[in-house]
Amino acid sequence: EIQAEVDKFVGSWLLLVGQGVDMQTAAQGLVRRLFHNYSLHAEVPTSEAGRYHTANRVAQRFCRHLTDRYGKDGHTRRVRRDVRRFFRQGLVDKLRAA
Repeated sequence: EIQAEVDKFVGSWLLLVGQGVDMQTAAQGLVRRLFHNYSLHAEVPTSEAGRYHTANRVAQRFCRHLTDRYGKDGHTRRVRRDVRRFFRQGLVDKLRAA
């Protein structure tokens, strides 16, 4: 779930940047939309909701790290490098990295 949230953010972010949107502006809008204004589908069992909320928080921290680090310099190659590194990590390391 964590990786899916990160991939959704980064894919959207880089798409917007590729379309000419400023990296910082794109990141701010996406963080709001994907991490602050999200809701779970009504059919998600309460017993599983915590997993999705945790994934959202962890992914948000990692994506904030990316935007703080690269949001002003325009180096999308570095973003991709860090996301690949994050992808290869296990769950414990992802939780630590975020």
